[in-house]
Amino acid sequence: MANFMLLRGLVRDFGYWLQGPKDDAKGRKARIEHYQKKLQDEGTIDALEEQDVRDLLLNLWNLGALFNAKAVVDSILRQNGLGKLKEWLKEIVRRGERELTPQDFGELSKGVKGIGRAALSELLCLRFPDRYWIWNRVTEKASKELEKIGAWQSQSVKGTPGYFAWKQFQDEIWKAIEETWQQLPDRIREALKELHYFAVDSFCNWLVHERKIWRIAPGEQGEWWEECEKNGCIVIDWDEAAKQAAEQAKDFRDFRRREELKNLFQQAYGRGRGSGGWSQVWVFVHEVQPGDIIVAKRGAKEIVGIGIVTSDCIPPGHSDHPLGDKHEHRHARKVDWRVTESIEVSLDLGNQTVAKENRWDAIVEAYQKRGINVYERLWSDQQPRIDVHEHLREDQQLPNGVPSL
Repeated sequence: MANFMLLRGLVRDFGYWLQGPKDDAKGRKARIEHYQKKLQDEGTIDALEEQDVRDLLLNLWNLGALFNAKAVVDSILRQNGLGKLKEWLKEIVRRGERELTPQDFGELSKGVKGIGRAALSELLCLRFPDRYWIWNRVTEKASKELEKIGAWQSQSVKGTPGYFAWKQFQDEIWKAIEETWQQLPDRIREALKELHYFAVDSFCNWLVHERKIWRIAPGEQGEWWEECEKNGCIVIDWDEAAKQAAEQAKDFRDFRRREELKNLFQQAYGRGRGSGGWSQVWVFVHEVQPGDIIVAKRGAKEIVGIGIVTSDCIPPGHSDHPLGDKHEHRHARKVDWRVTESIEVSLDLGNQTVAKENRWDAIVEAYQKRGINVYERLWSDQQPRIDVHEHLREDQQLPNGVPSL
């Protein structure tokens, strides 16, 4: 069973990510529409050409993500033949429409050579998103992550074979999404309604692959921490490089290639102190995403706060900058700070301003020794809605996220 306080809190943070530049909900909706059109009924499947079937298989995430995906799909076509693959697709639709049984799933997963249960479950979910779900390694990893956090507890899921053993897990995440989505913009809420179990897979993928943990210093020796805590943000400076950008009527977001940003820093600092900061700025501007976790540090041994990113990068001078006009050259991201107690740690937090944090469990344990449950602090579900799009410029409209099908 799920701990809904923690699960709803995680889903809320997933919602921040959904509002970011990737627009995952729109991309997934397009995938569903494409597969439903191609696999609508026996007539549409009979009309499929060999290239159509090849594309349907190649664009399954389970197969398309393989290093040698094209060779694998060609082998599947060669081993089974076009006719057998089309009959198998028709059988998926037939059995799916009448309500799939465990026996059906087992027989379908062995129906053709080279296609296993993960790809089958993806096809079922794409064709019937309100009835069937995706079961793969990401699903299993997500369940383990939720167990670690305390948001999910079930011995029946962990290591248990069988597609239908995962239904409760999927249903409880979907319930949490439904209970949380009133905080989301209308366009995302409407897209999620149509995705159903495909939205659950999106959540699992975010939890396992997309969500990151970053260690960021709010100024040298944490000098800006009090301002960041008070105003709900995290900021970076690199004053000289920001000035160089401003002279070109730009901010750090305008440098869309790493080499361009590196050149800017070389102009600003030469080979002196600060010249290598371009890579950290790149991470802050382009890789940190809404829904990510921020660990704020001071010096090499002190953590001063933990929070969730709730906005895209906001440049200096922007009307929505959390510090207003007080700091001419600082780029910011809004952060919902949920742990603000300071602790000393035995870890070496390093001297980088922005870095990926790979010792999260040790940080959680350090707070636990102080009697602070980081998981409960982070994912209490009593948080206000934050719209992350209010600071996007006209030239930063969201990509449509539609995959090539």
